[in-house]
Amino acid sequence: EVQTLMSKWHGASVLHSVLTSGNLYTDLVRHDTALERWYDKLGDKFVTFMCNSVASRLGDRAFEDALKRWYDKLGDKFVTFMCGSVASRLGDRAFEDALKRWYDKLG
Repeated sequence: EVQTLMSKWHGASVLHSVLTSGNLYTDLVRHDTALERWYDKLGDKFVTFMCNSVASRLGDRAFEDALKRWYDKLGDKFVTFMCGSVASRLGDRAFEDALKRWYDKLG
């Protein structure tokens, strides 16, 4: 089953980003739906989106909800916004409040 999941990925760079980001490779079956959902949204930008902080929290409901909220607000800017330090702190109430204040100021 894992081999089937690995072979379906959309090119070498995408597969590489999945295998080298966090520990997703240890349970691809569990993470497959979340990975596919974000790949469908981001396409070629998926590789940039996948960093250790994102990968280590995929599947966490609160984190996924925060990702969706920020994706809906930022659109194409979302991938640039998602760097390690942002991804690792999403879900922290004080941090999210600060992000919202800056978003309201800067758009």
